[in-house]
Amino acid sequence: MTLRRSARAVVLDEHHRILLCRHVVPELTGAVVVRAAPGGGVEPGETALAALRRELREEAGLTLGADPPHVRHQEVAGLGGPAGRTGVVNDYAWSAPCRSTPAVR
Repeated sequence: MTLRRSARAVVLDEHHRILLCRHVVPELTGAVVVRAAPGGGVEPGETALAALRRELREEAGLTLGADPPHVRHQEVAGLGGPAGRTGVVNDYAWSAPCRSTPAVR
């Protein structure tokens, strides 16, 4: 079994709204739209916290202040997965409001 490891954040704004990112996943039968907590894959040699900081900056232009607490570990296997993987491992951190940074394109 080949699992993709990722780090994600539960991000709340000052009005207690949860930030979700919209992703379009190409499939043979057409594109599928999914919404997920911001975050993404942990690269080889990268810590989950470093990946979370990088992904929040890349996906949402957000910068974490202090290290957020880890709140959930999730393993989903056998349902298919990204890029030939058989599932995912998600680690979630709690992050109430982050600072916005200018997007870099």
